[in-house]
Amino acid sequence: MHYNNGMIAIKKNKVSILRTGIVLLFCLLSFLGLQKHFLWGDEAETALFARNILLSGIPKGWDGVNIMGLYNGTVLNEKLVNTTTPWAQYYAVAAAFKLFGESYQTARLPFYIFSLLSLVCFYYLGRHVLGKEKVVLVGLLILATSVPFIMYSYQSRYYAIATFSGIFLLYRFFIADKQWSLKNILCISAAGILFFHAHYLSFAAFYFACSIGIMMFSQNRKLLFGQIAVSSGIILLFTVPWIYFNSPHLGQSSALFINLKIKNGTELFLRYLSDLNEEAALPILFIPIYIWVASWQHSKITSYRIKICAAVYFLYLFFLSLLSPQRIDITPVSYVRYAINIYPVGVLLIAYALYQVYLKHKIVGILLCLITIFTNAMTMQMPPKYWLFSYLDEISNNNYQTSTEAVTSFLKDKITPGDQVFVTPDYNVEPLQFYFDKKITFINRISPRNSRILNSNNSFL
Repeated sequence: MHYNNGMIAIKKNKVSILRTGIVLLFCLLSFLGLQKHFLWGDEAETALFARNILLSGIPKGWDGVNIMGLYNGTVLNEKLVNTTTPWAQYYAVAAAFKLFGESYQTARLPFYIFSLLSLVCFYYLGRHVLGKEKVVLVGLLILATSVPFIMYSYQSRYYAIATFSGIFLLYRFFIADKQWSLKNILCISAAGILFFHAHYLSFAAFYFACSIGIMMFSQNRKLLFGQIAVSSGIILLFTVPWIYFNSPHLGQSSALFINLKIKNGTELFLRYLSDLNEEAALPILFIPIYIWVASWQHSKITSYRIKICAAVYFLYLFFLSLLSPQRIDITPVSYVRYAINIYPVGVLLIAYALYQVYLKHKIVGILLCLITIFTNAMTMQMPPKYWLFSYLDEISNNNYQTSTEAVTSFLKDKITPGDQVFVTPDYNVEPLQFYFDKKITFINRISPRNSRILNSNNSFL
């Protein structure tokens, strides 16, 4: 008896060491990327709004010297307040600036922390969905070494917040399918509210996908529906006021429901599938593997949870394509960053498939796992790329500058405080505004007749 207890304790210690090691590996890879380069345009926009929150309490686009806001001010309303993107990311960075001072590293710090929480939450979701500890650790390792996931994890943008709240939301949906709990309702509500205030369109798509996906395969639909209904009411209570007072106009986009037109929505959905394959969220070669696996016998409980994850993955992309204001005929890419929060769900599906192959053919399963971690060969992109090695080379190479770093270095040597700099187009002026902090006046030279916003937003003038 004592021998058995000792073996169990040793096994638990090994699992704990492996789990901790994987998390620490992710911490290192992400941290090295976090401090590598200056902020790019969208990140700098987040940092500028955060700076202005410390001045005025809200994300305004005017700091007393420069107007800011991407796409010639389309993100701003007539009071120069950002009403396009929810504010969670701005207040997170404002808190970091308040506590640790302003820099591009502190602008990324809150999202680095959220990405670590995402990894921890993924582990618990994996245990619930995959069951076996070794399968969960494989999934955790794949996610922790995924270069696309790493690079989105620390960016000073909402991606990490959306990813964390999405993983936690799906986990609590699974718990809701087993028992009625006030704690669970509050957790679903909190995750939903946080997700909404990170990115409301992604939240709506993900919430619909989770609700429908789990109801399709639930064994306790009545129990589940009641908790979803109550949670939805609480979420609306904390989100509708923001919509009412801010009247978000979706920036440069044309219309919220443009993709309800079947052709545009379908094309964007297929583009998401293609682009997420390229990013290895769910590589295309896992489809025949799943067809192979489907012919075998499985644990009923595991199969039904995997079916839910698959339903959530595809339903999310479908709803996101319908809700997105993007016109695929004008911008023929899907912008994977809008869907990065579904990445961990794809990894769960990958880990499950790899384990099933391993059970049947151990050597094949191990080889496929190594190929998945170290290359993108499963995506059928030719020639295959070795992302992890390329990323390690990138973060260890200090022999080049980004364009923002080069321009900033040039201006530091050439300007004096109070100078005016003419810029066109305005998209990448935000990093310069952040680094020079009101020392220079930036003037956009684009003419009103060539602007999508100057004629309609007179406050910009």
